Amino acid sequence: VADDYDKLYEDDVYIEENEYIFNLLNIQEENTVLDIGCGTGLTADNVKLDRDNYVGIDPSKKMIDLFLNKHSTYYNSLIKTGFENFYSGRKFDYVISLFGGCSYCDVDVVKRIPYFLKKEGIYFLMMYKENYKPKIYESHIKEFHPKTYTIDLPDCRVIDYKTYNIITNLKTEYE
Repeated sequence: VADDYDKLYEDDVYIEENEYIFNLLNIQEENTVLDIGCGTGLTADNVKLDRDNYVGIDPSKKMIDLFLNKHSTYYNSLIKTGFENFYSGRKFDYVISLFGGCSYCDVDVVKRIPYFLKKEGIYFLMMYKENYKPKIYESHIKEFHPKTYTIDLPDCRVIDYKTYNIITNLKTEYE
């Protein structure tokens, strides 16, 4: 999957989605970001970030290697691990998991997100809708029930966006 991952998202529909999501997030260079499921570096492709303010985690060594091929200066900012095994005393302005990355996490793992947020921090998790599973990943996605995530996440709202439920505390035009 990793070798062809970026090619899957080169058409105009995905480019438009990326522009929309990153404009909505409005991440600034000085913001600190924890990127769950950072993959091949979509966030770094779309947002100018200070690499010292960015931590990307992904369980796939191949995805991280591809990320580093595009953005070699992020070498010390990437960790090969799943979110369930990630621990840090650091707090972030943003905890993001874009385009289904957190769909692989169990409910109890997702409930840890507030621990990583600064006081006014934003979480933004794009989860695949319950009946949508990309064929390429079908065997890996846990069941997802959006209402479950509203229990322990502060100011949580679920936004219906295309094939995703966005779990966030960010106020958007949809409200």
